[in-house]
This record gives sequence, structure tokens and C-alpha cells, in this order.
Amino acid sequence: AASRSPAICIPPASTPSCRGGLDATETHILLSYHGPDTTGVDRIAIEGDRLVNPCTQLQYGCIRSHGGFLVTASRDYCATGSSVILETDQTGQTIRQIDTGILNEHLMEMAIGSNRSDIFIAGSCLYSRGLFELDLSSLRTTTLVKQGSDICGERVLVTSQLVVIDPDVLFVNPKTGNEEGRLKMADDVAVDGLSIP
Repeated sequence: AASRSPAICIPPASTPSCRGGLDATETHILLSYHGPDTTGVDRIAIEGDRLVNPCTQLQYGCIRSHGGFLVTASRDYCATGSSVILETDQTGQTIRQIDTGILNEHLMEMAIGSNRSDIFIAGSCLYSRGLFELDLSSLRTTTLVKQGSDICGERVLVTSQLVVIDPDVLFVNPKTGNEEGRLKMADDVAVDGLSIP
């Protein structure tokens, strides 16, 4: 069980969280926040039976990002709500800012490709929509599905296909951007997904 001490900064229950997960070493919990007055990602250390968060401001995470994040063996990638994705090391220090060139969008959701060399980015259904692929070697962004299309999502997963969710579940070919199937969901149903390799 996690204990509390003055050195531990645990956000209040009213702080909306966006995403949670473990880092590559499984020694830290990453917890991102998204709300009208909260943003960022905290790196919370797992120390025995204690959770220790070095962040000192309740409304801001230690990593100044905005939205989802991805964890790889040596780097983490954090959405910013803009066209920029932050690349950080395993301590949360920013290595570089990658500008995707995607305009008129509130980029929050992305998934790492199965080859670990590209990031798939879903355009929000509340903004400009679309689907994009960022090559991490060349830093070139390819538009798979143009903005203003019917394909958009608040969650994207990588399986043998891309799975884009909001509110329907879409199955998209990652090479062509073509929709290959759609699971129609009721508008008032909350849907999420989990990809198991």
C-alpha cells in the first residue's frame, strides 16, 4: 500500500487524469493529467511499499506535456496538445521537441508502431480529425487520412491494424489509411481498448 508523507505529492481526487502506466524499468508510474487547470506527466517512484512523487505543484506534472504518452526501452514520448511531441529520457528530461507539422489540432493521442520506429497519431473528433504517422528516424510526418475526414479518435492502438476509438471502434490499414471495419457504438457509451501482443 502507498503511504503519504510531506515529500509525496499526490494530486487530489478532483484532478482529472488522462493516462497511467509503468516506465520501461517498471520502477516508476507515469501519470498524465488533462483538464482545464491541470496538465503534464508525473514520474512517481515505486520505492518498496511507497509511492514517491518529486513534483511540487499539484496542477502541473513534472514533465510539462499535455495528454497521452508513450514508453519505449530508452525514450518516452509525450503529447503537448499542439503539433509538438516531447521526446524525454528515462528521468523525464526533454531531449528534443519534435514538430509533427500537424496544424489546427489538439494532439493528445498516439501509439507506437509495432516496429518501434514510428508513432501513429489520431486527430481528435472534436477538432480537425485525421490520422498521421511520424517516422522517428527521419522525423517526417505522413498523412494517412486527411483532416476533415470521418476517421478520428480519442484513443489509437496498434495491432495488425490500427484501432481508432471515439465513439465507434474503427479498424484502419496502417499502410493505406483505409477503413477496413467499424464497430458502431452508442453515443452515450464510454469505450476504451487494450492491445495485447
